[in-house]
Amino acid sequence: MGRTLALALVLLLVAAASAAARTGARNRGFEGPPPLFLVELVDGSQLTGRILAESEDMVVLDIPAHGRVHLLREQIASIQAVPGPRTGDPDFNSVLLTPSPCTVGRGRGYFRAYDVVVFNAGYGLTDRLDVSALGIWPFLSDFVAIGLKYQVVDRRLRGLGFALTGLHVIAEDDQRYTGLGAVLGLGNDRRSINLAVERGVDESGTRGGSVMLGGDLQLLPRAKLLAEWRDSQLDVASDDDVVSGYVTFALRLFGDSTSFTIGAVNPIGPGTDDSSFIPLFLLSAHW
Repeated sequence: MGRTLALALVLLLVAAASAAARTGARNRGFEGPPPLFLVELVDGSQLTGRILAESEDMVVLDIPAHGRVHLLREQIASIQAVPGPRTGDPDFNSVLLTPSPCTVGRGRGYFRAYDVVVFNAGYGLTDRLDVSALGIWPFLSDFVAIGLKYQVVDRRLRGLGFALTGLHVIAEDDQRYTGLGAVLGLGNDRRSINLAVERGVDESGTRGGSVMLGGDLQLLPRAKLLAEWRDSQLDVASDDDVVSGYVTFALRLFGDSTSFTIGAVNPIGPGTDDSSFIPLFLLSAHW
C-alpha cells in the first residue's frame, strides 16, 4: 500500500509539473479574463493594463481605451499584479498545508477550518507580505502558530514564483519552535507544483527542518486534484510521537471566493501503518 501511495503521488505531481511547465498555453475552459498589472515607470507615472508579451528588453502592455503600448525595461521601475475578481481556485496561496509562493494581496484575507478543529486565518499586509495564524480549537493555549510570507518573485508574471517564510510555534509543555524557510513554485492558479523547505530550532536548541512538496491539477472548471508529501526532522509534538511526515490526496470544489476540500491523510513514520488513513475536510472563505 505504501508503494502504491508513493507511486500515485509521484504520478500526480509529475502531471502537475508537466501542466505547470506549459503555463503559456491557453486553457480557455478554465481561464477568466487576463489579469491586470500595474506598471510603475521610473519617472513616477503608472500604467494599468494587460501584458500581451514580454522579453528581456521590452514589455507590451494593452491599456483599456488607449491600446497597445511598448515599454522598454529600462523605463520600468516595477510591475505588480492588480487584485481582481478570480475565476480560479481562491486558495491559490497554498495547496493544503504546503504553501505556494503567492500572497493574497493587500487588504485581502482568508479563513480556513480543517475538520472544524484546526483554524487558520491570514491577511495581506501589503501586496507582497502576508501574516497568518493557526490554532486548534478549543485548545488555543496548547498550540498556536504565527507565520509570515514575503513574495520575492510573483508567479503571475513568469509562471515561476519564489517566497521567503517565517514561523513561530507555541505548544503545550512550554514547547517552542522558530523556523525560516523558502518556497519555490512553478505554474499558475490552475496547475502548479510547489516545494517548501524550512529550517528551525526548538526550545532546547535542537535544530531540524522539513521539506514539503505539493501539487494541484485542475481537471474541471470548478474542481482540482491535490497531492502533498511532507517529511520532517523535527516537529513540535509529544515525546512518544512516531509520525515524521504524511502523504495527502484530496479533491477540491471551489467557487469564486469559497472552497470545500475532501481528502485523506496517510501518516508516515516507523510506528504508522501504510494502510491507515485520516479523513480530511477543509472549508475555506476569502474576502
